[in-house]
Amino acid sequence: MTIWIHTLKTYSALITEKGGWMVLSVLSILFGLCFSLDQASYYYMGDLYSTFQIILISLLVGMVIGPIYWLLTSLILFWLGQLFGGCSSSSWKDMAVVVAWSGIPFISKLILWILSFILFGQELFLSKTPELDSSAVLILTYWTFLFFKFVLTSWYFWLLIKGIGFVHDFSIWKALPVFLIGMFILRMIFYLSGLTIYPF
Repeated sequence: MTIWIHTLKTYSALITEKGGWMVLSVLSILFGLCFSLDQASYYYMGDLYSTFQIILISLLVGMVIGPIYWLLTSLILFWLGQLFGGCSSSSWKDMAVVVAWSGIPFISKLILWILSFILFGQELFLSKTPELDSSAVLILTYWTFLFFKFVLTSWYFWLLIKGIGFVHDFSIWKALPVFLIGMFILRMIFYLSGLTIYPF
């Protein structure tokens, strides 16, 4: 959990360690699950499916989307970093480690998802939310959860930018355009392939 604060030291230790690909794969699947749930809520999938079906679909989709996103992100960010003059001694495997572990804040949103299921139920995925709208406490709680989800997603992006800088020996300001271009390329790939669309 040191990645939250001592990010660069944690990256260095993780990259130095050999193996651990099973852990990285699990992290990518959990990332995919959280991402799929975000998508289901953003596109009001509850209007078409039950909560059980949404969770099941999210699990199945997450097992596919998560690893694909992880590998594509690692390859693209490594390739872009090399184009920008990144460290020649680094490898895409180093970037794969960074991408997987930087997703810890994003994956942590699953805790909020569990609490949200308990409090809001099916309305998490519905376009119309009569029970939620009728309670000031639920509305406040809902927006509080959204705020924390935004913070955790932003933290994930920040760790990823720092990771790009670490792998390629860049400053934050040089890592930032690599991150932005990489995210744009990923968005286009996912959009054109019809796999999913980012909710931002």
